[in-house]
Amino acid sequence: MSRLYLVLAFCLLMATLIPLASVMAVSPSTPTYTHFVYMFGHANILHWLINAWSFLVLHNVLRWYRLLTAYLLSVTLSFLISHFSCSSSAAPTIGASVLTCFFFGFIAPWLWQRQKVAVLMMLLLILAGFFLSGFAAGYHLIMFISGLIASYIEHFIRSFITFSST
Repeated sequence: MSRLYLVLAFCLLMATLIPLASVMAVSPSTPTYTHFVYMFGHANILHWLINAWSFLVLHNVLRWYRLLTAYLLSVTLSFLISHFSCSSSAAPTIGASVLTCFFFGFIAPWLWQRQKVAVLMMLLLILAGFFLSGFAAGYHLIMFISGLIASYIEHFIRSFITFSST
């Protein structure tokens, strides 16, 4: 239950950052610090509510090492996209959805065994972002795939530790 309270506190803290969205958003033309903070800001209250709800739903999956992995990957991704972007006027990206997409990818193998339709709906929503303006669909898809890979890596490590401890 304490993890739920921590996630709730984190979500409320992110709500206080909504007015700072313009200085937290990352794009090829923004200052370097934005690469480290863009995932904590939100463009508006609806944007924040969707991400906060996702974090609350996923609170049982959140662990410090998974959060650190998701954070470092999202920072790295923002630098890579800025580096390879041809246009410095690309729309700024902001929001914790890159982190939630990582965790949706992380739970996808488990969910696939129980409810394939839910995984297909997640993928459909991510792919729909490519056809809607204002969505960082590339970020979302890459983070979903990263979470999926991280899930398999963690499973492999746990299996290896279990095998080697017997």
